[in-house]
Amino acid sequence: MSFLIWGAAATVAGAAVKTVGAGINAYNAENTDTLGQAKNAEQIRSDEIALSGRTTDLSLKKNKTAFELAMESITNQAGDVSAQGTKNFVDIGKGQDDIIRKGGFAGSGQADEFLVDAKTDVRSAVDRSMSDLELKSKGASADYMNTIEGVNISREKDLAAINQRFTQRLGEIGSTADSWSEGIFGSNNSIKGYDYNKFT
Repeated sequence: MSFLIWGAAATVAGAAVKTVGAGINAYNAENTDTLGQAKNAEQIRSDEIALSGRTTDLSLKKNKTAFELAMESITNQAGDVSAQGTKNFVDIGKGQDDIIRKGGFAGSGQADEFLVDAKTDVRSAVDRSMSDLELKSKGASADYMNTIEGVNISREKDLAAINQRFTQRLGEIGSTADSWSEGIFGSNNSIKGYDYNKFT
């Protein structure tokens, strides 16, 4: 019989301990500020999005500057090629005059041949140089556009990761008991007073 009394006493004591424990849990849950934690998570999310935007803007500015410098260099090179071509044509004219002066009237055929060959050479050199510069220009434009696409992809990945961390954090906060009943029976996985539709 004493075993029955001891068993009943142990059962009653266990129930009393559970009841006191549940009461303590309920009290602690009632004083848990999950809404404040959620607002802190929102602020962190907002700060991360702003930082990602600044990083994206900086990358785009650097890309634009690099492109503008490349195009300026190409434009300057095209001007140099054009100026050199003009100088070469002037030199050809002087060379033709020298041939005519030295050879007299008889040398004019030779001068004409010299002039045609020299002009052809200059035009070919200018055309080759301009073609090279056109390829450089196309390459710089392609690099510029590809970098923009890469920066945009990186930004989208950043935003997805930020939102994933935010959602996980809200889940962690929501799993914390924040009311008397949740302290006793367990969390209902929601944050008391929080608007979950705020970011949808």
